[in-house]
Amino acid sequence: MGQGAIIGVIDSGVWPESKSFHDEGMGPVPSHWKGICQQGESFNSSNCNRKIIGARWFVKGFQDQIPFNTTESREFMSPRDGEGHGSHTASTAAGNFVQKLSYKGLAAGLARGGAPLAHLAIYKVCWNIEDGGCTDADLLKAFDKAIHDGVDILSVSIGNNIPLFSYVDMRNSIAIGSFHANLNGIPVICSAGNDGPISQTVENTAPWLITVAASTIDRTFPTAITLGNNNTLWGQTSQTGTDGMKIFEEGSPRKEADPFDIGGGHVNPEKAVYPGLVYDTNTKEYIQFLCSMGYSSSSVTRLTNATINCMKKANTRLNLNLPSITIPNLKTRAKVARKVKNVGNVNSVYKAIVQAPFGINMRVEPTTLSFNMNNKILSYEVTFFSTQKVQGGYRFGSLTWTDGEHFVRSPISVRAMEAYADV
Repeated sequence: MGQGAIIGVIDSGVWPESKSFHDEGMGPVPSHWKGICQQGESFNSSNCNRKIIGARWFVKGFQDQIPFNTTESREFMSPRDGEGHGSHTASTAAGNFVQKLSYKGLAAGLARGGAPLAHLAIYKVCWNIEDGGCTDADLLKAFDKAIHDGVDILSVSIGNNIPLFSYVDMRNSIAIGSFHANLNGIPVICSAGNDGPISQTVENTAPWLITVAASTIDRTFPTAITLGNNNTLWGQTSQTGTDGMKIFEEGSPRKEADPFDIGGGHVNPEKAVYPGLVYDTNTKEYIQFLCSMGYSSSSVTRLTNATINCMKKANTRLNLNLPSITIPNLKTRAKVARKVKNVGNVNSVYKAIVQAPFGINMRVEPTTLSFNMNNKILSYEVTFFSTQKVQGGYRFGSLTWTDGEHFVRSPISVRAMEAYADV
């Protein structure tokens, strides 16, 4: 439920009177908290409580680009939310329990955020002004303050409008700020954006980010309709559409969803608490990855505030210790390495279950991982062979490690080139 944790939210502020932000049932403010409740227009210290334990606002960078005053807008020179997005994301992350809520009478019941007993620290950087938004200067200042204040995790549901020139764009303030947050042990959760479905439209793709896409879950909104003959019919809809439908000459444009559509799948919070195995990645590996991407030593030095000498190594890019595996240009064979840490039973044995992509052979070595007190972290390698001329799109598969109780699944995507090997 998030007891004792502090979630920092970098967004458009907060509407503290929302029922989601009451502090009934909340524990005391954590002793490591060093932040403040910054006052301002229509916001004072009484708007903070044991749920919203701190709030700050950052506007200097924005006003340098777009000067404004709040008398001509619906904004507040304070942490108060003049747009609504920040209140929405804060309540989604850590909204407290609210009874008897519904959507126009539908789905009545208890509402809460993902971690209802976690504390919130609000950092307002986005402004509800025409042609407004958020500036890099204010974003970076908010990251600095959040790190100083002692947040345990950061939620940043913001995207950059600049083109995505590479996996990690060095001009991206969120990528820069989140790198330093990770350096201080603070994981950063970001949104994948609202664009698509074409390629290179996912935002916040730096590997040290946890990027979350919007999705949905099964639910129904049953409603009774009484006809003129007094017959009652039950149906379900939340919205009505037009009378007509498009007809596609060559069939439906829909396709079967693949990992590029759904990522790693829905998170199961209960199972995530006891994952069995985890893929840890450290700062050194991120730096090696950036160097393998072709960034210069000076660029990586500016990002990290440390002297870095980039020396490219073969397959460093493929060997970043992510739970997923992607081979973008397989010609004959490719080998990737991963390491997993056992966070479950000390003496555990995991076996590999392989589902190879079509036209691809996979070899996992070893096929069994035996953990004990002295071996909590183990490595494995996966070798991919192209067995057919399947040049074109990506093919998908998976590798799952299981001890019979936990199933640790890695989605795999491979795009084979024209050359192939018979193995």
